[in-house]
Amino acid sequence: MAIWLQLDQKYNWKEIAVEAKKHQLEIGEWQRYDLANKKHNAIRISFTSYNEEEIMLLVERLKSTFNYIKKAL
Repeated sequence: MAIWLQLDQKYNWKEIAVEAKKHQLEIGEWQRYDLANKKHNAIRISFTSYNEEEIMLLVERLKSTFNYIKKAL
């Protein structure tokens, strides 16, 4: 299973990745999803090798990251 996550243009993955590390979440190589420089502002998150508990933990960390970023703007 995988999802594509597209951000509003007011956010950028570089800032999200920095904040995510504070929430024990690694968002690596986000630049590789826009090699054609289309500015779609999206990444693919794959859950293939994770169990349900790990997926829920990832989602909670992602949620806390975005909540912090939302408040900061």
